Amino acid sequence: IEGWSGGYAIADLRTTTNLIWSNGKLDPWHRGGFLRQTDALPGGRVFVFDYTAHHQDLRAPSADDPSELVVARAVEEELIRRWIQEAASATASSF
Repeated sequence: IEGWSGGYAIADLRTTTNLIWSNGKLDPWHRGGFLRQTDALPGGRVFVFDYTAHHQDLRAPSADDPSELVVARAVEEELIRRWIQEAASATASSF
């Protein structure tokens, strides 16, 4: 990840899990991003949007959003809820 991010250590590959990478083909630099699910870290997910720019999924929903974006937001919400539940369960079981 460091090489891809211009040398900035944005994740420790030994301990990082559950990252969502969103990439949009409307960005001229999209080919430098994560484009396949195999690029994801353990538990993570890669989304590649044909009709938007990267991180459009983090913006407020709009009636004009393409269906791929609407679906991705729903999947992302489900993933994040699951990760929170798993973390809470792991914390509770450690007491």
